[in-house]
Amino acid sequence: MMTCSFTIEDRHYVTDIHATVMKQFGLDPRRLAVPGRKRLEVDYGHPIEGIIA
Repeated sequence: MMTCSFTIEDRHYVTDIHATVMKQFGLDPRRLAVPGRKRLEVDYGHPIEGIIA
């Protein structure tokens, strides 16, 4: 049986990737809305500044 140990640095979630892409496009996810639909309070994530040039 083999055991592995991985070190993860600067862990990010999918919502952080979405926030990064939206920032690159100049979009504010908090202002995006679908007419006639109630907004859900969700985690919008944080842009990953380390990969933005």
